[in-house]
Amino acid sequence: MSRLLIAIAIFVTAIVGVAAKAQNSRPIASSPYLFVWAGDADRNESDFLAVIDVRPKSKRYGRVITTLPISHVVQVWRLTDLKLLKSIYLPGAEGVDPAEPRLLSDGRTVLVSTFTCGLYRITNLESENPGAEFIHSFGGKNCALPVVAGKFWIQTVPASRALISLDISNPSKPVEASRLVFGESDKPHWIALEPNGRRIVVSGGSGTLKSRVLIARIDSQTGKLSLDGAFREKAAKEAGINFERELWKHGKSGRAIPHGAVFSRP
Repeated sequence: MSRLLIAIAIFVTAIVGVAAKAQNSRPIASSPYLFVWAGDADRNESDFLAVIDVRPKSKRYGRVITTLPISHVVQVWRLTDLKLLKSIYLPGAEGVDPAEPRLLSDGRTVLVSTFTCGLYRITNLESENPGAEFIHSFGGKNCALPVVAGKFWIQTVPASRALISLDISNPSKPVEASRLVFGESDKPHWIALEPNGRRIVVSGGSGTLKSRVLIARIDSQTGKLSLDGAFREKAAKEAGINFERELWKHGKSGRAIPHGAVFSRP
């Protein structure tokens, strides 16, 4: 075990010991509320947090006091004083499971994608009362990582087996610029943008993408996406780097499943 892990273990043990000693030194009061996380049985609406009164002497004992949708919600915080400005509900079925906020090149506009393949614009962000508007649906479910390359939003869309590029010159009305479609069984998951904005690494997902790392190129003027066919190993029949192999530079460790991938700094 490393010194760091030992130090962490000692620290955690000490904290637990202090907490236990503090609890043993004074009576512990009864909890006034019960917090219950609940999922929609039909999977059409948001998960929510239910607050239930569990004070035996309360007139509301055993009653649900309030509920708060969780998986449709994004929050806006002010960093200067860490004040929560607002919890924003994302409307519609595509608002379930907010995923990835991205700041656009104007330095003021924020778009938020969801795992249910929706895209939202945060409105009035500089005010005390920000909101959200639905601007696009990619279709399907389990949309994962997006990147922003200039005026283009690039998104993995498993249902379409594709990367899709949207022109977001007008953030309220995005227009599809291009799509790069993979094989019949391929559902892309992870992408990351090269620092110069010219290439995108694609890894993770299902089908052949479960074991391959690909590189796509994006035209900065048109948003057109294309597969870099030259990115392959010698004598390989398919583009990309295949991780289904027994021997690696570090030894014979067998097949691997690539996932997160990023470009190095120039």
